[in-house]
Amino acid sequence: MTATHGARVSADLMRAQRAGEVAYITANLRYSQRVGALTVDIDGRNLTNAGWLDGAGAIVPGRALYVGLSWRGGEPAR
Repeated sequence: MTATHGARVSADLMRAQRAGEVAYITANLRYSQRVGALTVDIDGRNLTNAGWLDGAGAIVPGRALYVGLSWRGGEPAR
């Protein structure tokens, strides 16, 4: 399919270490493509499957893949 507005890609790579904890590296990727009125988003989070504690002390989720679809229909507001 031909995109009318092109694609968007973003990537985040992060190395972090809190005092008294082991360092970790994590990566996130996002791809978004608009085709007509339809937008498809694919979001990969924590692709390295790193484990660390969030600010509340809970273990963060492991590797995850999210897919979203949105439809923008109708006439533009005037």
